[in-house]
Amino acid sequence: MSHNSNASLDSGKGKARRERCLGPSQIAKDLSQFEMWSAYQNCEEVNLASDLPPELRAHTDDVFRLSRVQHSISLPQPSATHKVTAGAVRILNAKVAKPDGALFIPTHRLTELCETEQSPYKVLCRSLRRNSGTVGGEASFRYQSTLCAKLPETRVFEIASTFWEDKKPSQDELHAAYRQNRMATTSALRQLHALNVHAPVFGLVFAEGKVRAHVDWWRVKNGEVMIYSAPYGGPPLQERRKRSSAFHEWDLAKPADIIGVYLLMRNLDRWTARAFCEAVTAGVSELARRVQAGQTIMPWRRSGDLVRMVGRKPVPPEPASAASSSASSVVPPPPAKRKVKKRKQHTSSS
Repeated sequence: MSHNSNASLDSGKGKARRERCLGPSQIAKDLSQFEMWSAYQNCEEVNLASDLPPELRAHTDDVFRLSRVQHSISLPQPSATHKVTAGAVRILNAKVAKPDGALFIPTHRLTELCETEQSPYKVLCRSLRRNSGTVGGEASFRYQSTLCAKLPETRVFEIASTFWEDKKPSQDELHAAYRQNRMATTSALRQLHALNVHAPVFGLVFAEGKVRAHVDWWRVKNGEVMIYSAPYGGPPLQERRKRSSAFHEWDLAKPADIIGVYLLMRNLDRWTARAFCEAVTAGVSELARRVQAGQTIMPWRRSGDLVRMVGRKPVPPEPASAASSSASSVVPPPPAKRKVKKRKQHTSSS
């Protein structure tokens, strides 16, 4: 055998003995291997709170603020068309709810509604008056402009588009979470109705490793504000078959469903900052114009002790004709009383 042939055999043996490179999943499973990879890539694990550069702080704050915000929110005042009974007070007297998460419009996107002296916020603050048909309600518009139970330090609108509840795995928790979420969405929709905003509010329910969604909205029917809630049943079925449940469920044990929930949250985030924000701006601006023309707003927030309302007669709803003319909460003010001048008494000349 020639020298060249021996060299080729040695070369072949060398190639056969070369080990295959490790993939990322294999490296990640072995701490020492990952540390070696990190050292060669100049990677370090640091503390977010203390080590993040200041110029990046605004970006991360915005992302995590939109991901999960927990606020105590004000519950709405019961409809005045229902008679408050002693048995109902224990349920209706609750004033505050604390959903596990909420998605609010970033306040800086609504500053144009609040800044100038003739801004909608200032106009509505000056014009709000109590309506004799309401059951309580705060007199100040500052309370009506925020969904949060605690007033903000600055005079701004605080308006939410989405709520979610997260329950521990147990029997019937999905149904309880849905009902609790509806109390939060009802508050948001009552505020939207009071501000003349025509937009839905979304709810997400997390329990037992599953995620469900619902869509809620308001309408005026026969003079009353109605709040409707509908489970999201998933995309339309191509075949003619009945669904096993009114809700579509994302199973968090399935990677595809995890991605689906992520995409849903991303869509809600974008919709809140864009289309929902535009609907709020348009509705509030129109409300301010109507109020300047002499109409008034109806407070929506819970206030006062409802014990004092027990036994009072319910207030009939607005006539259907008046309600159908406008779907907003703006109602004409009561007609002004004409001042009658007293006639001067003529004394007899005699």
